[in-house]
This record gives sequence, C-alpha cells and structure tokens, in this order.
Amino acid sequence: SLTFAPLPATIGRDPTAAVRLREPSVSRRHAVVRVHEGALVVEDAGSRSGGLIGGARLAGSLPLGPGGELRLGEHAVLAWRTLSATTLELTSAAGLDRGLRAILAHGACALDLLHPSAAGVSLELGGPTAR
Repeated sequence: SLTFAPLPATIGRDPTAAVRLREPSVSRRHAVVRVHEGALVVEDAGSRSGGLIGGARLAGSLPLGPGGELRLGEHAVLAWRTLSATTLELTSAAGLDRGLRAILAHGACALDLLHPSAAGVSLELGGPTAR
C-alpha cells in the first residue's frame, strides 16, 4: 500500500498515526518524523522499546541522511530515503508491515520524485485533505 502524509508524521500502531504499523512490539505512538531547521529528523515519541537508527539508539532528535534503516520494536524495520529536503520515503523492509510504502512531505510533494512521467505534478500535503 502507498500512503501520503504531511509532516510532522507519527509512526506507530495508533489508528490515527500517519504511518500505521501492525507490529505488536511497536508502541501506539513510537516515533515522529519532522522538519527541524531545514532538515528531516526523527525522534522517539515516548515508546516502550525505543528504536535504532543506523545501529545507534534513537535518543533525542536525529537527522535523517540520504538513506538508511530505522528499527522500531522487535521486528519492524523501515528503510528510508530522502527524496528532497522536505520529502521522505519509508518502506517496510521486515515485520508484519512488509510492502508498506509511505511518502512524508512538508508542503507540496513533487510527484516526479516518484516517477519521471509526473513532471510538473505535485500533491499538496497538509490538513485533512490532499490537493
């Protein structure tokens, strides 16, 4: 499945999470991705089990480089790649949510980042509707 969500975006089991995971060891509100000082960052949202980013414990606010892996709970592994300074793609690499794909963006998401044939088309993310 493909999900589009505005930033900041919560990742977790909560039905209202922007990126909803089914993995039982993931907290209802596990992590948050946001733009901070012009960079994409991830932070723990007060989860029970925390997370790992690049093998390091997720503590505080950590910048997301061009790509990497975020581990949440015991089995959830989300691969990420930055598509632009304010757009992130998450894909589930392991766990119950294998096949999940989410595009998280602050403001407009240029769809040609996803497919070259969509040049000039963007999706405005924010609030309850996407335009």
